Amino acid sequence: MFITLFGVGMFLLITYSNTDSRYILLLIISGAVLWRVYLFTFPASLIGIDPDWFAWQVFRVSNTGTIEPILSHFYGRAPLFIVFSSMFNHVGEVGVSWSLIIYPFILGIGFPIFVYSIISQLWGNRNHALMGASLIAVEPTSIAWGIYPIAQSLATFFFVASILSVMSLYDHNKSRYYLVFITFVLAMTLTHKLPILYLVLFFGFILILIMTYSVLSYFDIRLESERVVQGTNIIRTIQLAIFTSVILIVQFGIITVFLASILPIGTSKPPAISPVVETKWVVNPISEYSSIYHWFWKLEYHLIFFPAAALGGALTLLGHTSDRIDMRTTCVLAAAGITTFLFSVSFALPELLPGGNSRWEFFAAPFAVVLIIGLYRGVTSKTKKSILIFILLIMVISQVFSGIAIKEGPGTQRYYLTEPEVSAKAFSNTYVQQPVSTDSYLAKERIPSQIDYQTSNQYRNYNSNLFNRNIDADSFKYLLYRSDQEIYRGEHSSWRLRYNPQPEIEANKRIFKVYTNRNTILYH
Repeated sequence: MFITLFGVGMFLLITYSNTDSRYILLLIISGAVLWRVYLFTFPASLIGIDPDWFAWQVFRVSNTGTIEPILSHFYGRAPLFIVFSSMFNHVGEVGVSWSLIIYPFILGIGFPIFVYSIISQLWGNRNHALMGASLIAVEPTSIAWGIYPIAQSLATFFFVASILSVMSLYDHNKSRYYLVFITFVLAMTLTHKLPILYLVLFFGFILILIMTYSVLSYFDIRLESERVVQGTNIIRTIQLAIFTSVILIVQFGIITVFLASILPIGTSKPPAISPVVETKWVVNPISEYSSIYHWFWKLEYHLIFFPAAALGGALTLLGHTSDRIDMRTTCVLAAAGITTFLFSVSFALPELLPGGNSRWEFFAAPFAVVLIIGLYRGVTSKTKKSILIFILLIMVISQVFSGIAIKEGPGTQRYYLTEPEVSAKAFSNTYVQQPVSTDSYLAKERIPSQIDYQTSNQYRNYNSNLFNRNIDADSFKYLLYRSDQEIYRGEHSSWRLRYNPQPEIEANKRIFKVYTNRNTILYH
């Protein structure tokens, strides 16, 4: 609720105040950073399992001073995220888990500045630029991947920065902009596999747009003077497309050998894991929504966010083709077009583009925000107030009761550990020398002390027994059980138990309670 009130307050300040834009932008950035830092720090553990793995690698690199110990072929060859985090770990002299706190700062500062700069370059309007900065400050995926830091978090930062550098490059064609662009491309190459692919598609989309403008110029006398300029831009775009394509081939085929891992060349893939099916003891909680609260929480805010961006894109494109053709607008339209298209594919065909909608949405969010502001800019003054209210509604829906950014809500598991759960794992790590069975998330989620001291993970996945109501003294040595956990993580989805295991466990005369900390209990 805080971030919603903050966003609405910023909009009112921008609309009705004459305060210097620099102070308002500073206020927006401060709010964006503080909220992300708060969400990062309030759980007793890191949020999610992937950041745990990255923190584990940060420890190994920090301790050895080399990238050799990284337990991943891809990130062993593209280690910038891990190396950058290791550098902050040394400079900041903080725990390994805390070294990832740099990413709430990077995204909380970077994204509002990027959106502000893009809108300022496009339309030169102070209010529009500040509105865009406010909207990206509260956009859920930019919050989520700041508090759930993975390599894509840093790579997306580089990607948006590279688009901004391309806009300047087309405008000024000076060597320093080429140097900045090449720097970001190399940084992305050593960080993540998706951004370079996005850039190749981005330049392809620019070529399509430029050629479309060239065709239109033959039918519109106002655009006749642009033909020579567009010819120059086509050559420049082809050069950039070739450069990024070569970099993509080098990254996929030589640096990381990622291409070999996704092509069936002399390798056999492991058999697919059979997914858990609904039984009389478990149910998929998605089918159980009944209350208004559940339905409101599950409301997909991007069903409003992206149609609004599409309308803004249409208005921007129409205004663009009826006036002088400038490459800054073309860049934004191309970036928004390709990122939104891939998000739409992931939304409609998740089996084709796996990884979750929010990973793909994250790339599109800054450019979608720019186009939403374009919608506000493009309408007549009579409807501006209605569009402004619509934008505020997007901000409210994207945050109130929304678990997109905090990884928790009805029908889903909790993606972080509480203080009692961390204490229970710390107790088990210290005093239990045998394997400890527990649910899959608690088994995989490493607590900060495990990461800082590289304690071995002695926990075993007990989901199958929980899901099939097969709990007896012979099925475990020790059992760490969370009595307040309603939703459990499965291989492919979340599941809710249709029974309460605790009375059955404690009724068994061969099972004893060793440790209890509120709702986290260790049995033997």
